[in-house]
Amino acid sequence: MFACPRYVIKEGQVVVKQGKVVKSLQGKTYYLGSTAREGIEEEIREDFEKLYTVSWANYPVQDAYLPRGEVVPC
Repeated sequence: MFACPRYVIKEGQVVVKQGKVVKSLQGKTYYLGSTAREGIEEEIREDFEKLYTVSWANYPVQDAYLPRGEVVPC
């Protein structure tokens, strides 16, 4: 069933038909607004710097890379 689906519908449009991709849709990217991130960032910054090779300052993504970005209210 999952290896070769007959149909896959995304946002009301058929994107897979008889196991073949017929349309590609860009999905949404959900993210927290700046006020919700403030407390979380403080908590994870230290561990992030220890465990990741990318520095904290280089990690943020600009809005231009989120054409279908949607803020999750918290």
